[in-house]
Amino acid sequence: LADLLAGFLNPDGTLDLRSTPIVLFATSSSQEEVVFAGSGACSVVKDTNPASPTYGKYLLATLSASPPLCTVTATVNGNATYATFTVRQDLTINKGYQTITFAALPDRTIGGPAYVSSFVVAATATSGLAVTFAASGDCAVAGNEVTLATPTTWPGNCTITAKQAGNQNWNPAPDVSQTFAIKRAALTITANDTSKVYGDP
Repeated sequence: LADLLAGFLNPDGTLDLRSTPIVLFATSSSQEEVVFAGSGACSVVKDTNPASPTYGKYLLATLSASPPLCTVTATVNGNATYATFTVRQDLTINKGYQTITFAALPDRTIGGPAYVSSFVVAATATSGLAVTFAASGDCAVAGNEVTLATPTTWPGNCTITAKQAGNQNWNPAPDVSQTFAIKRAALTITANDTSKVYGDP
């Protein structure tokens, strides 16, 4: 078990909470299946979907860092030659590390043909927890709705920062900020055609 988990464990032997499972697979000298199980802060299930790339393997999912104890076992059932054999490993699950995905925001042109004074933004965290937003500059945000203000100097700018504070299972995510400019529409002048032919009334 230690060899199977080695690439995922911290130097102190603990395991960070993860949003994706760890694939477990091993063979035995008796040719009997190695059956994995998990309890406590983790669970282990066998992938039975033939279309899955991990079909026939076991998936270790970390469930909680509070309480943090996870027990993983690997069992090989006995046969006429070999006795049943079980290996157990106890793990401490730490809070997981999460990141935020927040796409860039386009510049806005006040008075332009597609201008709107408010719009909604969206971001996601790898933990699945809700993301909140803060604003600075020539704008405000309530929930996920951004409202633009008329800049006192041009061009103006607005910075929206996506945040996720974490909980008992996840560490706070690094903030992600997106800044965009607020511009004035270009002034256009169209002259009226007031010419006429000499001699016309």
